[in-house]
Amino acid sequence: MEVDNSSFINTITSKFLRHLGSIERLKKSYNLIDKEETDTANQSLGQFVAYILHLKFRKVEAQRENDWDKVIEIEGILSEFKEDPMFKAIDKNTVVHETDDDYSITIESGLLRKAYNDFIDNSLDLAYDDSQFQNSLIVSLVIGLEILVAEIFKDYVNNLDISEQVLKDKKLDFKLLREIGSVEEAKSFLIDQYIEKLLRTSFNDWLNEFKDTIKIDMARNPFIKNDIKLINETIQRRHLIIHNDGRVNDLYFNKIDHSLRENLTKGEILSSDYGYIDKRIATFRKFGLILIYLYGLKKQRNNMDQFFIQYNGLLLLYIKGESEAPRYIFKAWAENDKLSPIYQAMSKVNYFLTYKLNDDDSINNEIMEFDAEKYGNSFILAKKILLEDADAEKETIKYLSEIDNDDFINTLTWPLLKLVKKSDEFKRFVHERMDLITKEEMDGELVETK
Repeated sequence: MEVDNSSFINTITSKFLRHLGSIERLKKSYNLIDKEETDTANQSLGQFVAYILHLKFRKVEAQRENDWDKVIEIEGILSEFKEDPMFKAIDKNTVVHETDDDYSITIESGLLRKAYNDFIDNSLDLAYDDSQFQNSLIVSLVIGLEILVAEIFKDYVNNLDISEQVLKDKKLDFKLLREIGSVEEAKSFLIDQYIEKLLRTSFNDWLNEFKDTIKIDMARNPFIKNDIKLINETIQRRHLIIHNDGRVNDLYFNKIDHSLRENLTKGEILSSDYGYIDKRIATFRKFGLILIYLYGLKKQRNNMDQFFIQYNGLLLLYIKGESEAPRYIFKAWAENDKLSPIYQAMSKVNYFLTYKLNDDDSINNEIMEFDAEKYGNSFILAKKILLEDADAEKETIKYLSEIDNDDFINTLTWPLLKLVKKSDEFKRFVHERMDLITKEEMDGELVETK
């Protein structure tokens, strides 16, 4: 019998999303070397020297390439400092030389040379720190996926593997069993051992285990086929960071997809810049959300409505912008006859929102074909909002005025209302209704949001 742990989907999804969100927040808060090159107001002497030398280098390079527009542009920047005494000293004592195949610099002032060298040394330290920080984000990203995979398999063995196929051939010797102390603890030990062994294998082995054991074939899902290649590359990159100082080796070449090998050479250090990290976070999140959805179909197969209630709100967080996974899931739910008709209709509307909230009107014909009358007034209104009907705002106010307080508050959180044109009348209505609800709460009539 399946154990009733109905909050599992909500719990693992929240944990997974929070982990990826933490990586994003850490990335945004870290700003050691992200400085505007032309912001000279607070520059140190060494930084100012480096900046002027950089401009001079660009000027010599432009002259070499006969790019006279660029030369004029750089001369204009340099002229802005012509009255600055420090610039005059730097300009007088620094020269960029063009050689046969390269460039060199000369700094004749000992003071300026020391300031420049100190700045460069510090910049190298900052660059190293930044590189290490980027690497730590990659490692953390992979750990987030490992945690998700481990928790799904642990739940499957504990709650869905009725015939105990996963553990049936696993054995413990008597000495170890006596040390563990009980059958239940022995089972937990074997599950942990199974998961640890699985996570030590390759990403492709994980996918095969999902297919063979839980009957979830992620590798054959065309919606995430390309994402699987990218996730595998990130996991292999993580291995390089930990075991090979981030340098490309034959093992990395052999394990990543051929399409991702271009312009790579053995021995080079991979650069995991913030653009790469942003894209991979989005890829991991898409993969994870779809994996959880497919597992939820199995775990909650006898209570699809409960699954929808758990998962719908979390998906709505990503309905704008990073909307591929919600679009896939809402479309599938809308066609799932095991789901209550009202939740199928909500899924259909949310599927439409993955287009409309991203300024994509290509879905309008499908919206027009949506039989909203079949599901009641709220969906008739939803259809009008989606199609930007001229009366949508007026009818939204009317609809909101007729529902009770808890439905009113829950409806306000539906992203659908972001499409409603909010006039002063609309804002005033919402403000007055919220004031009324607040007064009622103060009098003891609390509103529970679902």
